[in-house]
Amino acid sequence: MLVKVQSEIDYGSISEFNIVMNRGEGTRDDLKATPTLACLYISLSMAENTPQPIFLDRIKSIFENLKWNTTIKNIHNEVIFDKFCEMLLLLDNNQQDLILQLTEDFFHCNSIIEYYPILVEALSKVPVEIRARATKVFVIPLIAREDIGKAKSSIEMLYSCAYEVIPKILGWNIQAKPYADPSLLKANESDRENALVILIDDFIGSGETARRAYNFYQNELKKDNDIPIVVALLGQERALQELRDQGLEIIVAHTRKRGISDSEKINDIENAKDMMKAIEDRLNIVPFYRFGFMSSEALIALVKTPDNTFPVFWFNGNVDGQPWPAPFVLDL
Repeated sequence: MLVKVQSEIDYGSISEFNIVMNRGEGTRDDLKATPTLACLYISLSMAENTPQPIFLDRIKSIFENLKWNTTIKNIHNEVIFDKFCEMLLLLDNNQQDLILQLTEDFFHCNSIIEYYPILVEALSKVPVEIRARATKVFVIPLIAREDIGKAKSSIEMLYSCAYEVIPKILGWNIQAKPYADPSLLKANESDRENALVILIDDFIGSGETARRAYNFYQNELKKDNDIPIVVALLGQERALQELRDQGLEIIVAHTRKRGISDSEKINDIENAKDMMKAIEDRLNIVPFYRFGFMSSEALIALVKTPDNTFPVFWFNGNVDGQPWPAPFVLDL
């Protein structure tokens, strides 16, 4: 039975918690040096000879295996490791086990700088025969008309793609030019011939945004001899297949499967789904976002966490009168 401890003292960060607590040497006096609700619980558990949370060593091991620094912060300037521990304390043991299993397969990229090698990997997959046909390369964001002007992480990737990756890293012997506003491709480059048009994004989740964006390009910007190709850092397997079935040429660095439905680690898929449903019931997640937007079951957090990820990891709201401690909080 987990014990919930309330305190108004600012205990700092869980990542600063003294290692002696993990060796069972902590006492109530350690409360003065311990962080957050999670460590308060651990301290009291040890002081009263009750079992410490079963997840503590495991979550530390997961962070190590994923090469996540325990001091990195989310967009609310909260330490992600702290939030994981606080969140797990609010779940029962079986739910904890499920979240930990899912976290083992989680992909987290914390900054645009970390996009760079993944972008190189994705662009290196563009077939030589496609590049050979092109006289120029234009790079535009994979966005629909109604999204032009909105802040998108794909915008920041344009310039790295056109000015760094294509000419300097991959050494394509072809001029590349970025347009943050896709409509300028038509306005400024109407005389282009055999142009390779790269529509770029960081993540394709449900495929809905990609479909709207490609339709915008197809209906309003495309020339008959264009060579369009969608390039993304990551994409959900199901969405990618659906888009390819519709005729889109898509290249991604990494293909992602559904966290529960396609898992090879979870023994009882249906039971895991029931547990996740119970968690989402508690969070009062609206149907549209159950198991992530359009049931994507994604396990991804980028510079901005996509809503395709299971909401338990990003939900920004209250549960039982208290803010839910989502590690990868998302402001919808």
